[in-house]
Amino acid sequence: MDVDAYITPDAETYIGEYELSSLEIGRIITDTHFLREECDDVTPIGLVKGCTVNQAQYHIQSLKDLEIYQFCFHSGDYLTRGSKHTINTAIQFHSAIREEVPFLYTYGIGSYNSMYKFSCSDAFITQTHFSGAFYGKQYCHGKWVNTPKQGPLSQAVIMNNLLGLTNEARNISKGQMTLDPWITDPYFHSSVSDKFCQETPKAQEEGK
Repeated sequence: MDVDAYITPDAETYIGEYELSSLEIGRIITDTHFLREECDDVTPIGLVKGCTVNQAQYHIQSLKDLEIYQFCFHSGDYLTRGSKHTINTAIQFHSAIREEVPFLYTYGIGSYNSMYKFSCSDAFITQTHFSGAFYGKQYCHGKWVNTPKQGPLSQAVIMNNLLGLTNEARNISKGQMTLDPWITDPYFHSSVSDKFCQETPKAQEEGK
């Protein structure tokens, strides 16, 4: 595969599983060494792992020692569990990582609320615009709403969802320069199409 970048290996580093997490971090550091040697012309993005802040900081330093300067945090691992404690832990980890790294992606983001919680990111990575459309959801006026599935998956729905999420990111980035360079495509400089949402009145009604 001819790729420009890759995310470094993932690991099982669950909260409360300190010994397992420590072993897993050792394993992925070794794997990352191997990838750096074998794929030295491809840019790595360091996926930060750890079940404590100290473990995450150790992993970050290990990745920096391999001359990795872009990093990412998988918020979806925490957001999908949904408990207040778990989400607060994710925010704590994210803030600690932010202080240690020059550039931070956050992925697993799929709504304004989740973007706002991790707003100190440099960029968001999501596929919710696609998965939402696949399950019959549209992003209209700041909300995910259910719509009847009509025929094959629609590119128009996917792009409308992406446009909505991008506009939310732009709103968060006002006064926060880190996100601005990632919202430069002219396609995303218009608001979510009112016409598109008006064509799905049932969706609007369910989203109230």
